[in-house]
Amino acid sequence: AAQQRAGRAGRSQEGLCIHLYSRERHEKMDEHMRPEILRSDIADVCLHSISLLRHAGRSGTVHKFLAMSPSPPDDASVDDGLRLLERVGAVVQCTGGHELTILGVHMSLLPVGLHLAK
Repeated sequence: AAQQRAGRAGRSQEGLCIHLYSRERHEKMDEHMRPEILRSDIADVCLHSISLLRHAGRSGTVHKFLAMSPSPPDDASVDDGLRLLERVGAVVQCTGGHELTILGVHMSLLPVGLHLAK
């Protein structure tokens, strides 16, 4: 992760990268960061996935859509996210998967997390 944060400094040409943390902390860092899709709130990921499918006019489930990502979240996490969205009234389950409610459409347009959007 530290190498990624260095950017081009010293990689593509001569340069200097100053790290504002100790050598001990540097040595404890993972070599690569976890993908953002796995670090993000899964309910937000599900909400925006349903919105993207809807806007693209594509059918399919959130599970299948997210499974196409390079680092997909596990099915149990997706199920938990969808249950939370159902509980707050943002989505309803239908024959082809999940659909956004009017509340869900508005929530998906807000640039904040699910906990603030409602």
